[in-house]
Amino acid sequence: MKVLTLANEFPSFHPMRGKPTGFAEKFLRGEKLHTCRSNEKGFWKTGDIASVRRWTGKPYQSQQAVVAEPVALRVVPVRIECLCVVEHIYLKVMLGENRLNLDSRKFIRNDGLTVIDFLDWFFPLWKKEDSLVWCGSCVFFGEARYDVE
Repeated sequence: MKVLTLANEFPSFHPMRGKPTGFAEKFLRGEKLHTCRSNEKGFWKTGDIASVRRWTGKPYQSQQAVVAEPVALRVVPVRIECLCVVEHIYLKVMLGENRLNLDSRKFIRNDGLTVIDFLDWFFPLWKKEDSLVWCGSCVFFGEARYDVE
């Protein structure tokens, strides 16, 4: 079984640094359907069973507390393009050769963030750059909630 840890606080590079994310509570209420991870080495795979936890203090320097019973994961590659204007965020969830364009606001809400907090988390330079791309994995807690195959 793998451990998937949810952040309690916004990271130091984020304008909301140190403030609570509410991720654990949103996960328990069914509002946080997935988490985005870089997953460059393919650590997360569909079918993995994960113990969902949160840090009790500073990340990587504190104990972890179990948030919920172990859950099966579904992992789908995601590519996020940012055109520096909130109305022009394009998200594509890709599995193999298939691509599905998602409603970016719904995707961001299902990740447990506001649009601005999402931009500041994944694209810290969004106010300074014309175009940015983030590629990684969308790790669903259970079945994917979008029409991906």
